[in-house]
Amino acid sequence: MKSSGISSSLSLRGATQIHAVGSGPPTSSGGNLPIPNMPSWAKWVVGAIIVAIPIYRKMRTLEDTVEKAAEVAIEVVDTVAEATEKVSGELADAFPGNENLKEAASKIKTIADVIEDDADKAEALIHKIDEIKKEVDAIVDPIVDKIVKEEP
Repeated sequence: MKSSGISSSLSLRGATQIHAVGSGPPTSSGGNLPIPNMPSWAKWVVGAIIVAIPIYRKMRTLEDTVEKAAEVAIEVVDTVAEATEKVSGELADAFPGNENLKEAASKIKTIADVIEDDADKAEALIHKIDEIKKEVDAIVDPIVDKIVKEEP
């Protein structure tokens, strides 16, 4: 067989390195950022902010969905607790001679009261979180809007 003219015994040892055209040390252009000599840590911070904005908005959307679901769940728990309390009271009144049944109904009523109180506390907590969220939004949203307007 005839070879293509390239010797297979050539070694790359001692090969000459070809340097890029231009003299002097390589300079950092800073990418597409407007500040050419921006430190690398600052580039990381800017990049993190640019990535964080969509993530922040997605989390806010998810947070709103979870909050609505929690409010519905609290309303259901509250309604069930009220109904349980009412039924247990009626059950205790329906069988005045049965002390065991009356005692069980009383315990169920007490548990329903505790559940109803906890549901009210959870609802109050959700409202407090809403207030805090509005305060955070008042601070963060103008910053996010400013950054988004500055993006190319």
